[in-house]
Amino acid sequence: MSLRWVWVLLLLSSTCAGADEMRAQVAAAMNSRFPHTMRALGNVTDSLQLVASEGGVIADVCTRQIQSANEALIWVRNQLACTPLQELADFFRSAAKAVSSCNAFLAMRADTLPVSMVHTSEWALMTMKEMLTQLSLDAEAVEVLDRDVSETSGAPLVASSESSSTESKVVTPSDFNDEAIQGCATIHPTNCQFSVCGKGRRLPLCAFGYAAGVTGGLMGKSYVVTNNEDDHKKPSPGSLRYGVNQGGQANGGVWITFARSFEIRLTDLLWIKSGTTVDGRGFNVTITGRSMVLCGVSNVILHNFQISGVGESDTVHIFAGSSRVWVDHLTSKDAKLGLVSVLQGSTDVTISNSHLSNYNFNMLLGASDFDKQDADMRVSVYRNWFKDSMQRMPHCRWGRCHVLNNLYSNWGYYALGARVGGKIYSESNAFVARRRVEVTPWFNGIGANYDNSIFIKSSKDVFLNGTTFHQFLHPHTIGSHEQNVVYKNNKMYPAVIPPETLNKVLPNCVGAVFGYRLSQCST
Repeated sequence: MSLRWVWVLLLLSSTCAGADEMRAQVAAAMNSRFPHTMRALGNVTDSLQLVASEGGVIADVCTRQIQSANEALIWVRNQLACTPLQELADFFRSAAKAVSSCNAFLAMRADTLPVSMVHTSEWALMTMKEMLTQLSLDAEAVEVLDRDVSETSGAPLVASSESSSTESKVVTPSDFNDEAIQGCATIHPTNCQFSVCGKGRRLPLCAFGYAAGVTGGLMGKSYVVTNNEDDHKKPSPGSLRYGVNQGGQANGGVWITFARSFEIRLTDLLWIKSGTTVDGRGFNVTITGRSMVLCGVSNVILHNFQISGVGESDTVHIFAGSSRVWVDHLTSKDAKLGLVSVLQGSTDVTISNSHLSNYNFNMLLGASDFDKQDADMRVSVYRNWFKDSMQRMPHCRWGRCHVLNNLYSNWGYYALGARVGGKIYSESNAFVARRRVEVTPWFNGIGANYDNSIFIKSSKDVFLNGTTFHQFLHPHTIGSHEQNVVYKNNKMYPAVIPPETLNKVLPNCVGAVFGYRLSQCST
């Protein structure tokens, strides 16, 4: 019997009971959910291992999805007793999306694989998806029933995820109203973060684009990184990983700063939780070794640090329905699969003021032609320097990508690309050609052999050194008024400087800014 029906029967049997008695019965039933869920999680991770052992098919196209889903589930299993039901539901749903993507890849390659391998993998993936979906529904149902009981009895059974530690330094919106920050709305978003307007926990005031309104760890506890150690099995107090583990809405969130400059070599993926700010201002903070991963989380700020040398992955991996994420003043390079990626139903992301340089792939927004959930994806790509990369600056699938006030230099194959309904609004950017002059993947003679579902439009861009820009404006992609409206609220629109000046301004101001570079940055 699923958890939902256990709860329904319990509530029906408690109709005539007093509120205190009903709460006691519900609390007892909640305790019974843990063995049930842990058994299911064990089955899910066993299925993941089975799929991963099926050979080249999964290794080629699903390794990252399976690894991410598996590690997320292991984390949930270890944290089960102290994780809010809604957060559990979000994790289960995210993992279901990940394995669903694997199944789509598998179907695409089915005709080239042994029948037994296909059937075994399909069975494992489908079973896993069904179990994850049911776990998500059960957790959500329990959350709703708990809320109903709370309204009857006057107190919730599960501790509110909005509460924060008594040791937390809490900053409320009322703290933003002092005279010192009047006029901040007009300051350029490249410098706001280092001015009185964005000082300390005022940083969210500087957010813009689709991530406008993000608060990160604003209401959470303060945590200071004091050492560069990283033990992913048993993080030590003072380490970055220990601080990241303090995050999550259940704990009220966390605002992480650094005691001094550090080079931190991660020994495993760093899983960022909801309600987290990683604030590297004031020091030279460099992260290497492994990626930062945002799986099904919301309300995250990653600000002013360097991340590179992560090997086979991308540097910042945002996926599985993550939302309201601001990546700002990042210096990122040297990653085989790219730098900042936004995938699998994630949305309301702003990537800004960053120095992004990679030998091949740069920024991927939407990973698969099968991920139709990315039709709701909205990403602002603002005032970054895309340098010396071959392609994907960004590449946009399905969703809406606003590319504003960026500097492009020395792209190889293309700078801006899209597939399967992707929409790129290129505005007030500066393109400085070197290896190739065309911005998009357009070639002479391509004729009608291109994806006519995409939309790539240029407005007020500046083209230097002979740059050309082929717009993709098929009649059926430009018909509606909504198609040409980037933001529904003009307050989300970032400030724009003349694109003719970007080549002089951005090299001094983008990426992690500290010390002498900070004094040189001006707009």
